[in-house]
Amino acid sequence: MKKFFPVLLILTLVIFGFATKDRMRQVPNDSFGTGEVLKYKVHYGPITVAEAVIDVSPTIHLINDRPCYKATVYGSTNSFFDLTIRVRDTWQSYIDTAAIVPQRSFRNIEEGKYRKRETVDFDHYRNKAYMEKRSALKMLRKNI
Repeated sequence: MKKFFPVLLILTLVIFGFATKDRMRQVPNDSFGTGEVLKYKVHYGPITVAEAVIDVSPTIHLINDRPCYKATVYGSTNSFFDLTIRVRDTWQSYIDTAAIVPQRSFRNIEEGKYRKRETVDFDHYRNKAYMEKRSALKMLRKNI
């Protein structure tokens, strides 16, 4: 029994050591990397209506104690279509470099007089998301 106890103790420590290991999945990423930029144009027939840019930051950011890519998407209508409805939208996501899941995301929407800002923090260990929402009602611009 005296020889069995140290073996049991070591085995227990090893098992609990693996149980407390980081539980995030590991996914190989061949799709994108730091510093990439994609540009899109939205056409209605021969007319360019809007543009969108996806920009992955050249640096890695630390969010929730995890290294993350910072991907930002900008979308806007061109100056001619700003006369009918002006769109200036920005989305940002901090994507875990190992698990390829979001750790934090932002949304800033400006469409006409409508405004909305949201921040979502993800807790993948507890399967929860925490949202901070700042929605401005129609903001009227005053001529000064």
